[in-house]
Amino acid sequence: MPLGCLIRGETPHFQVLADAVAAGLMTVSLESDVAIPFGVLTCGTLAQAKARAGGRAGNKGAEAMEAALSLVALRQRTAPSRRRSAARAATASSRVARAKRSSSPGAA
Repeated sequence: MPLGCLIRGETPHFQVLADAVAAGLMTVSLESDVAIPFGVLTCGTLAQAKARAGGRAGNKGAEAMEAALSLVALRQRTAPSRRRSAARAATASSRVARAKRSSSPGAA
């Protein structure tokens, strides 16, 4: 999970990096089957960054990690049900195929 902090400086480089990081993470998330929580702070000052990384504003990195772990837990809870659904579909398909074979005119 990407965690980081960009602090605005005296040049427009901050905006270029912030846009590139956001676009890159969105692209990775859209092109993969894995959700990517956004854990990158974009702050105007070092004081703001400290406040958001465990100060008065809470710990945004910890919040992002909690979100990532919640997604992992959700995926683990739903993965077995997807396998069960696929297995049920395969069993049903086999039953239909057997029924068709046994009722076909050429069946012995």
